[in-house]
Amino acid sequence: MNDKLTAIADEIIDSSDGSYDIRYTDEYYDLTLKEQRQVGEIIYDEIVPCESCGWNFHIDSIEGISGHGELCWRCAQDVEDEEEEEDGQPDEAQEWQDFNPDC
Repeated sequence: MNDKLTAIADEIIDSSDGSYDIRYTDEYYDLTLKEQRQVGEIIYDEIVPCESCGWNFHIDSIEGISGHGELCWRCAQDVEDEEEEEDGQPDEAQEWQDFNPDC
């Protein structure tokens, strides 16, 4: 891969991190289809979409959450907050026992 293609890919990666759409540049559109595919391979090795919100993030910002897929840090935090809320709430049996201590 030549330096020109890598530089174009790096620019697209930098501007696409944290955005909904990949931000292709004019330089990218000036490339041949073969070169565009090569640049695309570089981009998608570094930028991936969050499986929850669909926004694109650098691979280092994505977390694998069991049962939820690959999530950005915001969606991962939402999942963790929801799980903490669920863990902190008593189940129905405990609520019944608290309401009827003689049982």
